[in-house]
This record gives sequence, structure tokens and C-alpha cells, in this order.
Amino acid sequence: MSDPKFTGIWIPAIVLTYPISITAKVCYGVVDGLDNEDGCFASNAYLQTHLQLEKRQLQNILKELDDAKLIVRQEVAGRRIIRTVAKMALVKACTEGCNKLHPYSKEDKKEDKNTVQEMEWILRLPFGSEAFINAWKSWVAYRKQLKRKLTDASVQAQFKDFALWGEAKSIDAIERSIRQGWQGLFEPTGNVAKGNTKPLTAKDHESF
Repeated sequence: MSDPKFTGIWIPAIVLTYPISITAKVCYGVVDGLDNEDGCFASNAYLQTHLQLEKRQLQNILKELDDAKLIVRQEVAGRRIIRTVAKMALVKACTEGCNKLHPYSKEDKKEDKNTVQEMEWILRLPFGSEAFINAWKSWVAYRKQLKRKLTDASVQAQFKDFALWGEAKSIDAIERSIRQGWQGLFEPTGNVAKGNTKPLTAKDHESF
């Protein structure tokens, strides 16, 4: 490859405000632009050339994006490919429901907006353990099934409750509401197995 196979880059608002370097954000946009159904096959040398970076600089930036969980590096047929998490989600959603990517529609635009909102919620969660994040994702999916869309205002109020309840009680509240078919979350009574009850700080979020 000698010239980029795209006419520009697009950086989602949530990535633009992410606590990573501006160079990493631009690199994300380039990878996303090259990430098709089979992934981005651009070599490190290719990315170095078009981003005007030294070898070690690029390695650090890819690690920065990897650590921030914005990209995934995979080995396919002996070749390294890079996928952005947004493209992985899109391809997964498509392959589960159809045989090829369908034309972009108003419904896709609406779903993309919802996906960005859900990513923003995850970034602001009061606890960062895998168990808590998975519980929260289950709650969002459950509310979708009920056709009871969560609002940003209600989510922020719930996060404040989570911080008061602690992680273990918060997970228990989510799992209990889903089991019982409830539409809301309520503080559990009685003893619950202890987890990480300390809310994440701004410094913790920056370290993601």
C-alpha cells in the first residue's frame, strides 16, 4: 500500500474526549477508516509513514489505544489485523442477523447514537470491575427488551445510588431486578458478598 484507501478520517465524539493523546485519536481515525469487513491490514510501516511517526512512537500509540480498549489486535491467517471496537460491534451485529452488511439507514443512525450513549455510560460507571461492567450491560440490554429506554438523567441518578450502595449490592440489585422482571433497581437488604465498594475516581477513569 502506498496511498491511504480513504478520503479522510472521522473521530467519534466519545473518542475525541477520551483521556488519550491527540496522536492516538488521529491514529484511531486512520485505523477506523481502513477497517473494513475483514479488518485493517495496514502494517506498522504503513501507519508510521502516513502518521509521520517513529517506530517506537507508533508502538506506544497502538498500546495506548489497546489499553484504552478502543482497538483489538488479532492474528488472522498469519497476518496482524487491527479492529476498532465500533467496527467489531457492527460486524458482529450484522453477522448475527444477516449475511452481509446492509446499507446504512435511519435506524442504523439511531442505533449508532444509542451505542455512543451506552459507551459514555460505561466510561462514567462508578465501579470498573469486569463483573460490574457486565452486570450493567445486562441491565441496559434488559431494559431494551422491555422497551423501556434509559435516559441519561435517570442513569446518572442511578450511578449516585450505586456509589452509596457499593459494588456488591449494586450488582445484586441489577441481577435481582432482571430475575424478578422489575423495571427499576432497588437497594438490596441483608448481607451481600463484599466486592470493591470504593467508587472510581477521575484518576481511575484516566487510567483506563
